[in-house]
Amino acid sequence: MIFNKSNLKDMDKLICDEVNYLDDDLFIYSLGCKIFIREKIHGGLVEIILPKSRSDLPFQPRIIRRLLRTNKCNILRIDEDKIFILRQFKCFIYDLRKQSLVHVLSLDRTRNVMANSVCQFGDEGLIFGDYYSNDHGGDVYLHFSFDGYNFDKIKISNQIPMRHIHNVQYFDEIERYFVCTGDYDGQCWLIELDHSLEICDVHGDGTQTFRTCSINYYNGSLWWGMDSPLEDSHLIEYDYKTKNLVDKFAIPGPCLYSVLRKNELVLSTSSEPSMNKICPSLGLFNMELKTFTNMIYLKKDFWPYIFKFGAIALKSNSDKEFWCNFEGISGLDSRSINISSF
Repeated sequence: MIFNKSNLKDMDKLICDEVNYLDDDLFIYSLGCKIFIREKIHGGLVEIILPKSRSDLPFQPRIIRRLLRTNKCNILRIDEDKIFILRQFKCFIYDLRKQSLVHVLSLDRTRNVMANSVCQFGDEGLIFGDYYSNDHGGDVYLHFSFDGYNFDKIKISNQIPMRHIHNVQYFDEIERYFVCTGDYDGQCWLIELDHSLEICDVHGDGTQTFRTCSINYYNGSLWWGMDSPLEDSHLIEYDYKTKNLVDKFAIPGPCLYSVLRKNELVLSTSSEPSMNKICPSLGLFNMELKTFTNMIYLKKDFWPYIFKFGAIALKSNSDKEFWCNFEGISGLDSRSINISSF
């Protein structure tokens, strides 16, 4: 299916800052410091109001939330009862059964992380990496917890040069965690960790080819879209065992998010300051036929880039439900749209 703005308007949509999490039971979205948890089966709706940060002004329209980054929130359900929330340097656990909110961690530098980059760790824990501007070679840590309440951290930047961590992901097929780092040449790596968070291997040569925010494992290969405004972007196929680049395919721009659905990879590209002619887009790559189809091109809104890039964050519940969060895009900013039917 090729989208256009008219058929996007006909799809199920929600006006909010973003859809943060979804699974078979829960649908969670946010608006500023308010978190809304919808129970799909029973139809209940719980509203959580997080403690306000210094950046949460009394009156804060969407464009100011974009400027101050108060529209961002990271959420992960880590077991049946516990929801992890990261917003504005503060981490919380919300207990669904007790309906209680507990502050569990304060971060020094990381205000929020990228969408989809908090990873399940063990049965009841989580792991994520520091994501901040870090223009002066500051320390970069992995933060982890076995239960969601008690945290520890590992300094990883003293072992491998990096600016910050884009993402942490886990693949059941090979039972390994992968840490994606960036941003400049000599800082872009795929770091492979075991269950004890020991480094097993470091994939890549540090160049922009290995700069990514989202990787996927399929048929023995790692796949990712390059997140580089410095070079032409490609979708990369990389053989996990031989460590060889198998193939690469041109994509319209820097790729921030990707989701694997059966044998198809959905990718979103962004518009960034150094690439003014690049339009935000959604694309579909068939893993078997190795063909790429552009689904829709969109337009960055008129606000300067300090108010955020034009980007489309992807939220998927396996093959059942698929949402796009639109940010900085003309006519669609603050819209989350259900594109499951495509």
